[in-house]
Amino acid sequence: MSGSDMATSTLSQLKADVDAGRAETARISGEIGRLTGTIVKSGERIAEDAKATRTELTQRVTRMEQTLATKLVAFAEKQDVADREQVARLSSLATLIEKRTAPQAIVPPASAPQAAKPALPDPVQTGSIAEAKAAADVKQKPAAIANWAVREVYDGIAVLEDRKRRLVEVARGDLVPGVGRAESIERRGRMWVVVTKDGLITPQDW
Repeated sequence: MSGSDMATSTLSQLKADVDAGRAETARISGEIGRLTGTIVKSGERIAEDAKATRTELTQRVTRMEQTLATKLVAFAEKQDVADREQVARLSSLATLIEKRTAPQAIVPPASAPQAAKPALPDPVQTGSIAEAKAAADVKQKPAAIANWAVREVYDGIAVLEDRKRRLVEVARGDLVPGVGRAESIERRGRMWVVVTKDGLITPQDW
């Protein structure tokens, strides 16, 4: 082969190599473009997912804060009510203690109203004097009042409790709600009683 033919062959080979390189470069460029588009789309999708996740988390946190705030308000209201009730109970207890410790005149218990002596039975009637006296005692015995109970007595003052757990202090001459005036505070046997016109207020177990 002459030198001219060799040069022509070499140039042809070089041209083919260049064309192949250009084709490979074009292919690589296309692949890079495709990958770049995929990356961009993935980035956009990731950004959208992140935005949606952030929005959802923000909404959840907001709902949790609102729920917590509502619970805190309800707890504060309950605590306020409990504090007021505790203060009222302590105030009532302090008042009772002050009344107990304060010097007061001792009011002697008034004697119970004496019942009229039963008349002697007529001689012509049957039965004994003892039977007539027992019948008169049963008839004149005052009834017990069921709505109030004596809880304590000190310095001539009786502490009464009704069925609603309400405490009332009464002395001789004071009015008992729903019953009437306390005529006397007496000790009968082992218990204290408050004598009223409608009956006796005695200690009771409810």
